[in-house]
Parts: sequence; structure tokens; C-alpha cells
Amino acid sequence: MIDTGEVGRIPAQPGQMTQPPPQSMLQFASDRRNAPTAATTSWTTSEDRVRLAATYTCFDDLHSPVPLPADDNVTVVERRGPPPVPGERRDERIGSVVAERYRITEKLAIGGMGVVYRAERIGLGRAVAIKFLRSHVVHDAASRARFEAEARAASRLSHPNCVAVFDCGLDGDVPFLVMELVVGRTLRQILDAGPIAIPRALDLVRQILAGLEHAHAHGVIHRDIKPDNILVWTDGVREHAQIADFGLAKISEGDQLALSHGVLVGTPNYMSPEQTLGLRADARSDIYAVGVVMFELLAQQKPFRAAKMFDTLRMHREAPVPAFAEVAPDRTIPAAIERLVRRALAKNPTLRPASAAAFTSALDLAESDAIADTDEESVIEMLHAAGEPRWGRVLALSTILAALVAYAAVF
Repeated sequence: MIDTGEVGRIPAQPGQMTQPPPQSMLQFASDRRNAPTAATTSWTTSEDRVRLAATYTCFDDLHSPVPLPADDNVTVVERRGPPPVPGERRDERIGSVVAERYRITEKLAIGGMGVVYRAERIGLGRAVAIKFLRSHVVHDAASRARFEAEARAASRLSHPNCVAVFDCGLDGDVPFLVMELVVGRTLRQILDAGPIAIPRALDLVRQILAGLEHAHAHGVIHRDIKPDNILVWTDGVREHAQIADFGLAKISEGDQLALSHGVLVGTPNYMSPEQTLGLRADARSDIYAVGVVMFELLAQQKPFRAAKMFDTLRMHREAPVPAFAEVAPDRTIPAAIERLVRRALAKNPTLRPASAAAFTSALDLAESDAIADTDEESVIEMLHAAGEPRWGRVLALSTILAALVAYAAVF
């Protein structure tokens, strides 16, 4: 059930239905749907269209044995619209001050468990995102535990490829989390926009691995790596990818990993074989999820898909990884890259790259092998694949051509 909250809703007269204004909407993105769902969000009077992407995964399919609503993953795309009409009901948090230092300015996203607002750090003018538990789950022990786990996990991290958490606390009896506000798109939105050129895909994978290497080094296992939890933005020179939503993360304490054995945690399309059985997840489980994301970036589809969720879980454990030539015959994926993807998707965790750093090193080697085995004409054709920004083509082309020259000089 989609809860659009109170923002933007006009009180209905007797006998009338309440209709959301048509010019502002939320797009709900999840792996279980193809089409976005329209709902209502806050207004802006800006003359320019503004796109703000903030992802909040409220619950994943298997975090609880009880099936949860399909609208858990919420991505906001804000579009300009008219100002509120007189008498319109507004969210009471908007305009309020939290912890005497954060002024709430607008609602960004809402889901089954939480709601995210844009706020300003008073005195500094810094824009941040603040995530609150929703009132109906404030006193639910499991929801509070997950929220607190996210705060503990994310607060350990400080890396360009991880969304930063600045602060946390209580507003009355409601927990909140203050995070970096990322202006951009989710990797899911980028995938939905069309094919991604190979060099761009590999660059995004490298950045995800860099964020995971940092998280793992600080004892944090994400356990829910997927395109919806990767935020991508550009500074005008290059793209930056950041890992978001550590709500399912677990923290290692010494040699012990805090886990709930026997409980399936994650998103079915991206769960490692061991996760599908409720077994212990470690860094190699995140490596598997990156392998799934990498496959999807290169092939424009997931490696394992089934009509029923439990069939998808079984495929992760039993089905062979499909060949790129079968699922993406129109794309030329270098053999060295395909071998690495298959390695990352090994059913046995011991056969995967042992760490994010090892995965990155293997990716560098695979890309070098791919360059050595690829003629210049094919390289140029690959770089002109749909979806590659102009600056990305220039950078990648110059890098690969330089490597070709160096390789020819040595051999």
C-alpha cells in the first residue's frame, strides 16, 4: 500500500475523492516492478527542473518471514510544480527544527518503515538528508533495531564511495539519522534508461568495490548491494558512485560477526547462495552481489530471473551463469571480463575473489587482457555504445589506445 503522507493532498469535500496534484510525483523503483507509480511529494517553486535522488530501502523481501509490501524501495524524482494552495494540509515536520540544529525544508521520500527529508544545518547552511522512523513502527523493536544498526554501521565509514552519516539521535521518541544529501540518480534509474557502455560499467563497478573495501576493512558487511542502493552523480568531469542504505548491514566485532542465523536477509535477485539458505554472510557475499550488478550492467538483465521468488533463490544456488552471447548477443563482452563475472558468481564462496581489493585487481588484469585481445576498431565501436557520456568516451579511448601502443611496444 502506497502511503503518500499528508504533503500535497487536498482535503476532500463530502462525497468527493482526494486527488493528488498531477505535477509532482514519486517514482517507486523496485526489482519487482517495471513501471513507476505516481504519488505526491513536496512542492518547489524553482523555475528550473530539479532532480533529487535519495534512496531509502525500508524493508527487503526477506528481512522478515512475513511478506511485506512491494513499495519498500522509494526513489524520489522531484519536479517543479505550483505552490501549495490555501488550506492545503502540510507535513508538520516541514519548517520544524530537529535537535536545535537541523531545519526541515521538504519531504524527499517515504516508505513502509521510514521517511526522508531534506534539511539545512543551521548556522552552516549545509543541505543534508534526515531519515526518521515512521510513527507506526517507532515502537516496533525490530524496526528500531534495524535503524540503529544502520546508524552504527554507516557511522564507521568515511569514504568517497559511501554515503556519509553525520549525526543521529532522537526527536522526541522518534529516532533519526542525518546523512549526506546526494543529488543524482540511482544506478537502477541509469540501467532503466538504456544500455551502458562497457568502460562506464567497469568504472562504476570499481567505485562500488572501493566503497566495499572500505566498509569491509571497518567490519561492515552490507548484505544488500543492488542498483537501487547505489547513488550516482557527476561533478561535470566524471561520475561518482556511492553505496547507500546500510540498513541490512552487519558489524564484525573481532572475529565474531553479528548475525541472525536462519533468517533470509537481502533482495532475492542479488542474494548470494549462502544468503538464500540463511547461512553466515561475509565479505564474499557482497562480492557475489557485485557480480550480479556487474552482469546486469553488461547484459542489461539479471543473471537469474524467475516468476516465483523461491525459484530465483534456487537459481542462485543451482543454475549456471548464463553466457553473455546468449543473453546479450548484440554486445561484445571481452572473454576476460566474462570469466571474472563468472568467478564472482561462483556458488562456492571460496572460489570468488577473496576481497573487494582482490576483485579490483582481477578486474584490472581482466581489462588489460581484454585490451590486448581487442583490435582498435572494436575498441572504438565498444566506446561508442549507447549510454556512454562524451567525456567518458574521450577518457576511455585515450586510456585504451595508450595501453594498446604500450603493449605493442613491449611485445
